[in-house]
Amino acid sequence: MKYTINIMGKNNITKKLNYKEALLNYFSDIFFITAGILIYRYILYYKKFLLESVQKEILLFAFIYVIIAFPYYLFIKFGSFSRGAQIILGLLDFIKQWGMYFKKKKTSLPSFSKEFRVCILFMLVKFFYIPLMLNFATLHIVNIEKAIIDNLHKKPFYDILYLMIIDLMYLIDTGLYCVGYLVESTYLDSEVKSVESTLSGWAFTLMCYPPFNIITNYIFPWPQMDPVIFENPFLTFLFRFFILFLTGVYVWASIALGPKCSNLTNRGIVNAGPYAFVRHPAYISKNLSWWLMISSINIYTIVSMSGWLFIYYMRAITEERHLSKDPDYIEYCKKVPWLFIPYLI
Repeated sequence: MKYTINIMGKNNITKKLNYKEALLNYFSDIFFITAGILIYRYILYYKKFLLESVQKEILLFAFIYVIIAFPYYLFIKFGSFSRGAQIILGLLDFIKQWGMYFKKKKTSLPSFSKEFRVCILFMLVKFFYIPLMLNFATLHIVNIEKAIIDNLHKKPFYDILYLMIIDLMYLIDTGLYCVGYLVESTYLDSEVKSVESTLSGWAFTLMCYPPFNIITNYIFPWPQMDPVIFENPFLTFLFRFFILFLTGVYVWASIALGPKCSNLTNRGIVNAGPYAFVRHPAYISKNLSWWLMISSINIYTIVSMSGWLFIYYMRAITEERHLSKDPDYIEYCKKVPWLFIPYLI
C-alpha cells in the first residue's frame, strides 16, 4: 500500500510512503532488539554483570522503540532502510547470489556488500556497548548517591566533593555514549560512515572493557588507586586539581563529540573542543589522570600502567588507520598534526 505526500522545502519534493518498507524496518529492528534482550537476560555473564535496574532500562528503551518506531519509519525516515532491514536484505541477497552461482548464472563467488558489512559491524558495536555504557552510567549514579547518603558524615566534605565530581564527570561521559550507541540519526548528524573492520582495531579496543579486560588486567595488573591523600594538604590539593583537570578534558572531548560518541566507528570528523588541539585528547587525558591516581610508584605499577598506556596508544594508531580512509580526516590531520600533546607528540 502506497500513497504520496509533498514535502515543502526550497523545492517541492514528492516522496512515496511505503507501508511495506516501514514494516520491514520496524520488524527487522524488533528482531535484533529481542535477540539482544534475550542474551542480556539469560546469558550467565550478562545476568551477573548487568545491574537489575539496567535490565529494566533496556526493557524500557525497547518499549519506547515499539511505540514510536513504526510512525518514525513511515512518516519521518521513509525512503531508506534501517540497519536491521539492511542486514536481513543483505543476507537474502547473499543466499540469492549462491543460488545463481550454483545455477551457473553467476561466475564469481558470492560476497557481501560494503553497506552490509558496515551494518553488521555496527550492530555488533551497539550490542556490545549499549548494556556496558548503561551499566557504567548507573554505577556512577549509585556512587554519587552513596557519597551523599552513606559517606556524608563519615568522610570530610572535601573528600566527598572530590569523588562526587569525578563520578559526575564520568556520568556525563557515559551518558553521552549511551545516546551515541542508542541513537543514529541524520538530524543529529550522527550516522555511521564506516566501522573498524580489522582484528587489531577491535582487539585493542575491546581489551579495555569487560569481560575482555579480565585478561588485560591479568597481564597488566591494575594498581591500587586511592582518593589521593597525602600528609601535605597542599600536595593533596595539587594532585586532585590536576586529576580533575585531566578528567575534565576527557569529558570535554566526549561533549565535543556529542551524538557522534561511539567506539570503533567513523560518524563524521569532529574538530571542535579539545580536538582542535590534538587528535586523541580523551586517551591521553585519561591515562595521565590514572598515573596521578596511583597509590605507590614502583617497578610493578610502572610496568602495568605502561602496558595500559601502550594499549591506548595502539587504539589511537588503529583509529588513525581506519579514519584515514576518510578524505575529511586527511584534511583534519593537516590542520591538527599532533596525536596527544600539542607541539610534542
